[in-house]
Amino acid sequence: MSIEIFETSKNKPSAIYNGYQYRKFRSNIENIITWRCINERSEKCKGILKTKDNCVVSEMTYSCKPNEAKIDVKKQVANIRRRVCETDLSVSKIYQEEMSPLFQRGYEILTEIPTLSSIKSSLHKTRRRVQGISSEASTAADIVLSSELLKLSDNSTFLLADTFISESTNRIIVFGTPKCKDILQKSKTFYSDGTFKSCPKQFLQIYSLHADIGSSLEEVNIIPIVFALLPNKTQATYVKLFTILKEANWSPECLTMDFEVAAIMGAKIVFPTLEIKGCNFHFNQCLWRQVQSIGLADAYKCNTEINTVNSHVRGFGFPAGRRYR
Repeated sequence: MSIEIFETSKNKPSAIYNGYQYRKFRSNIENIITWRCINERSEKCKGILKTKDNCVVSEMTYSCKPNEAKIDVKKQVANIRRRVCETDLSVSKIYQEEMSPLFQRGYEILTEIPTLSSIKSSLHKTRRRVQGISSEASTAADIVLSSELLKLSDNSTFLLADTFISESTNRIIVFGTPKCKDILQKSKTFYSDGTFKSCPKQFLQIYSLHADIGSSLEEVNIIPIVFALLPNKTQATYVKLFTILKEANWSPECLTMDFEVAAIMGAKIVFPTLEIKGCNFHFNQCLWRQVQSIGLADAYKCNTEINTVNSHVRGFGFPAGRRYR
């Protein structure tokens, strides 16, 4: 059986042989490495392995039992750590790809698999160290965008803009590929929305722009083309964002968005003739918040009249005689 060597989370060499894991203890002038069982302290195991040029020279008796399931998991975690350093794939995607084979092997190994949340911070720290980033940026202004990380497979960049609002500390970063930029210029109907839950902590929201590239009454064909990291929800921020997109030759005819006044006004300032439509989903959200604010939430559930009135109001966005997809 061959010996396997990998790096631990502390960048120390570890060896696997015959179902046991070892930590490096010392090496001599003859290049013979002495390894000790990792259970030396926890289980008082006296297992020792000696190797030379990755070949086993001698092996001493063990008092602990081999745990192949645990070792297989550690090997996969080591693979995850290696790929985090060598690729630009997201940590969660790498974790899923490496751990998927183990998830199929039964309960015994499942109990050994660490959750993504338990190792994610360590993996990000490893990636930052390899990339030469000393620590996680505390503010948006501290974020350093590596040119290598912004490159696509054809060496083009997916960074559309990286700027500040009126020379302040409020930073805006806009992402989009060259192909998405082409769609931005050619399409006329768009949809936009902001999300807060998945936004990096240095910003307030991720604002996304989606283009209709050929929807019909039978099928919807809408794709995301631009993502922007925004510091707040002020009108000035939206004006800056829409100005950036206008300078990229964006000339929309119709934009569907939520009922956020600052965003609507920002779009109107940059594109005075733009037709703005309210999103039906957000319209219904606003209605429900209003029902709650005036104390009718409980009555809505059991009072048919209140329920009917609310349904009629929701239908205002669908005039009779028109077809909707």
